[in-house]
Amino acid sequence: MKKTILVLVIIILLSMEACTFSGIINNQNNIVKPISLPTMTSTNLISLPTHTEVTQKPSTTTPTPKPTPTQHNTRTPRPTFTPTVTIPPLISYGPISYPDFINPLTGFPVSDPQLLERRPIAMKIPNVPRSVRPQFGVSLADHVFEYYLEWGLTRFIAIFYGNDVVKAGPIRSARFFDENIFRMYKSIFVFNGADDQVEKYLLETDYKNLFVVDRDCPPLCRDKYIPGYNNLFGNTKQITEYINKRGVGNSRQDLSGIYFRSYASRTPDYASRIYVKYSMFDYHYWEYDRIQHKYVRYQDTQDASIPANERYKLLTDRLTGLPITADNLVILFVPHSYYLKSSDTEIFQMDLTNSGEAYFFREGYAYRAKWVRTAEDRLLSIELPTGKPAPFKLGNSWFIVINDKSIITKNNDIWRFEFVLPDENGE
Repeated sequence: MKKTILVLVIIILLSMEACTFSGIINNQNNIVKPISLPTMTSTNLISLPTHTEVTQKPSTTTPTPKPTPTQHNTRTPRPTFTPTVTIPPLISYGPISYPDFINPLTGFPVSDPQLLERRPIAMKIPNVPRSVRPQFGVSLADHVFEYYLEWGLTRFIAIFYGNDVVKAGPIRSARFFDENIFRMYKSIFVFNGADDQVEKYLLETDYKNLFVVDRDCPPLCRDKYIPGYNNLFGNTKQITEYINKRGVGNSRQDLSGIYFRSYASRTPDYASRIYVKYSMFDYHYWEYDRIQHKYVRYQDTQDASIPANERYKLLTDRLTGLPITADNLVILFVPHSYYLKSSDTEIFQMDLTNSGEAYFFREGYAYRAKWVRTAEDRLLSIELPTGKPAPFKLGNSWFIVINDKSIITKNNDIWRFEFVLPDENGE
């Protein structure tokens, strides 16, 4: 038996050596080739001899049990990480109704809800001459309208409602256009005189008991440290108290009309800078600030008949020290006509009734729109081409009024609006 096994082992070893030797060396090319193992077929399998089963005596030795393989713990697969994005809640108010504590002009809650239980205050504030800049309190206004006054100059009419301002102004004279604003906002109207024809007209309206003019201090007082005539200022809290004493009705008014939405769909038209030029004496631009998410205003510092000569400076608020900014910017195209034009007088009429073209800007994007005024005592509605209301960002708004004949140019994300005067025939 032992001899038979030994012979078999020798035969197997010799077969393996022969196969290995013939597969490794190629004498002709002297190149080492991969080993080719012989194909294992039935012809080259070694047949082992058949063994006769031999009965052996049972062993008295207890076989050593094979060790049981150690069972390893099954690894728990790690959970798949799915990144999540926290989306702030969508805030939406208007345009028909608002919660009682929400300012319908900004969409923000107010620090003192009692501030909303009164009429807004509309105040005339000049922008020219340049010596009146920076003005007082303008950064605290909820809405500001800017429009062409005369001889290349503009003026603001600022609406104060959600904030009280201890010093706003300087306060200047009224124009026909102002009636549109104080009727829309059903506001108290603060001004300092007017052209005789304008003043006569205004004092014959049914709103005259809501006018506050330069007669009593307080609520309107002059700052003796500011020379000249641009030194009359108003305190909105004192103005409210002054009207309350008149007993003419100073309750909360319906100021619906603006649709606020914390998020707006983007448009292809980006607007990083918006120029508005009323004249060589009065021009400005708005720069979109991506950190504040607001438009910041820069104002002219010198006369400029051509764009290459334009120079600008950041416009600030002398009361707060803050820059003048806008969360929403609306350009309103409104028909202009001359009411009176002479060698020393220009008086304009502006037809802010029915509807007209507009552009709406928020968060660096431009939206083609139109303004709609359904009644003289209703706020303007700003609508998109679809007929849906424009989604105002929560915050303050500026409305820039220009003639409907004005010129628009656009270069990538730079917009420019140039005011064009009507001809003397009103066309």
